[in-house]
Amino acid sequence: MRRKLLGILMGAMLLSGVFVAVDAKAYTAHNRNEAVEWAIAQVGKALDYDGAYGAQCVDLIKYYYAYLGEKPVRGNGKDYATNALPGGWSRIQYYYGFVPEPGDIAVWTTGGGGYGHVAIITYADENGFRSIDQNIAGTTGCVAMSRSYSNLWGVVRPDFPDTELMNGEIYVPEYEPGEAILVGMVVTPAAESGMEYQWLAYDTVKESWSLVSDWSESNWVSWKPEGYGIYWLHCYARNAEGEEVSDTIVIAYREPEFSAVGIYVPEYEPGAPVLAGMAVTPADEIGVQYQWLVYDTEKGSWSLVSNWSDSNWVSWQPEKQGTYWLHCYAKNAKNKEVSSTVIVTYQGPEFSAVGIYVPEYEPGAPVLAGMVVTPSDEVGVQYQWLAYDTKNESWSLVSDWSDSNWVSWQPEKGGDYWLHCYAKNQKGEIVFNTVSMHYDTCE
Repeated sequence: MRRKLLGILMGAMLLSGVFVAVDAKAYTAHNRNEAVEWAIAQVGKALDYDGAYGAQCVDLIKYYYAYLGEKPVRGNGKDYATNALPGGWSRIQYYYGFVPEPGDIAVWTTGGGGYGHVAIITYADENGFRSIDQNIAGTTGCVAMSRSYSNLWGVVRPDFPDTELMNGEIYVPEYEPGEAILVGMVVTPAAESGMEYQWLAYDTVKESWSLVSDWSESNWVSWKPEGYGIYWLHCYARNAEGEEVSDTIVIAYREPEFSAVGIYVPEYEPGAPVLAGMAVTPADEIGVQYQWLVYDTEKGSWSLVSNWSDSNWVSWQPEKQGTYWLHCYAKNAKNKEVSSTVIVTYQGPEFSAVGIYVPEYEPGAPVLAGMVVTPSDEVGVQYQWLAYDTKNESWSLVSDWSDSNWVSWQPEKGGDYWLHCYAKNQKGEIVFNTVSMHYDTCE
């Protein structure tokens, strides 16, 4: 459109008999989006345009000039604040609130060992910008950087063709260290349909690119890096007309912190062993060792339940009822220790009567009877035996309280009886049971 208007203007001037010298604008050979794509594609390359002094920051810019169809200029990084510009290009000195545009050349007149510095801007907002740099901070080759506006002199702006710019920006929601990262690409202006996206990741340790997701209609991708470190996550987006835009973001993928989630104690039967498990995060941490200890609050002392092993479960049998602190240490392969404690109120089995057992006896002979209680190893249980004569409707004492759960009883005569036993433990808890029987004499 701008070229067409310029031609109309020149034609009108010639027709009127007036000749005016006009510097024809030579737009860059590529549009802004293509220029940004080119800059990002240089990441990982060492560019030495003139073969002198190695890959310098200005070599990247010289190649950039050539890509845009312009003859590169001479000078150091700081000289781009003053050297001659191609036709139609402009130079803007930074002021507060200024936001560069993608494709601009960032210029620093300070730093760089006194030579200044230059870079290509790929994205900018009011808080800062991202750029492709070479020979910066000890790096070799082109790298993607995130920057503030501190010490920026300004920018050189190429004269890109007038097109409605499509811009893309990667959005990364907050994520848990060690978990998969959900990332999205936001393109403006938004297309109603026909958009496709491709995702790539660059491992700065391996210095290699890998495909995360090939072209698809989804602008979101879930990505889990293979290891912890610094990555460049890059997305290409293209519309139905084939126009492409891209963005790159630096992600420091952190190792999840080794920590204790807690001790889990499943329900257990009173008096039975206690099963306990220790949970740590990350759950797939390799080489974790566990040690279990218990503190008896009555005795005020610790004891070892299980020494270091690779099992996060332990089976523990308390000596008696009471309140305990069950404690577990977990140690990973890096010798980092975490721990957790749980309070266990240990209940012994409920004191109860199982029943009275009466072995077979001869008519007229004494009756032997035994009382069975649970738990069978309950200490200090006392027993009392009574008999009820159903004919006389009266009770009689067979045996007073003793520590024997057996009794020998001789009924006075034949008939129907109830043989009854009380059992009392050291806590004073009393249980009982009754058995009915018919007693036959020798007659």
